[in-house]
Amino acid sequence: MKNNLICFFVVLFLSSCAFKGHVNKETLVEYVNNVNNGLAKEVIASNIRYKIVYKPLDLIIEQELRANSNYKQDSLKNLYSNCLYFILSISRDSSDVLSLPRPDFTSLLKTISFELNNKIILTENSTNSVFYLGDFIYPRMYGSTRSASILLCFKDPGLQNISDFTISVQDFVNNSPHNLEFEFESIDLENIPKLKL
Repeated sequence: MKNNLICFFVVLFLSSCAFKGHVNKETLVEYVNNVNNGLAKEVIASNIRYKIVYKPLDLIIEQELRANSNYKQDSLKNLYSNCLYFILSISRDSSDVLSLPRPDFTSLLKTISFELNNKIILTENSTNSVFYLGDFIYPRMYGSTRSASILLCFKDPGLQNISDFTISVQDFVNNSPHNLEFEFESIDLENIPKLKL
């Protein structure tokens, strides 16, 4: 019985240290999407589900290295060091909001494709410093996914040492001027396991 108890605590200790080293891509994606790790936030407004998930720099670099093996890991880290990336997913009833019939389809598509820089900001909670959306990409999937997913990029040197922050998203799908708030803690971003590159 004593040996079983010791084995249990050894396994528990080792599993708590599991993310101290480097992890594979699947493990990192799973970690980021787990709401208990503070990197995935969700708000529902009038049956529209807005979800924001932090995309670690390691995943951006891995994607770039996979696309072009001539890139150097260190130069990519320097290039993207002033950026914070997020995936904004928008759905209704587990469907892409643009795959559902709606009278304002053209207007909503225009907003998602070209006007999000007027709808989304990041604010550092302690200083009230505001960071505007530097870029965003919306790859249209024509209803083949369960949500409209947009890659958001905030780019500014001040983001390198940011403390806790809030991302405000105007509820544009419902044509509402109200903002939806997604709060992130810097400690959660600092504790992300590193990807094996």
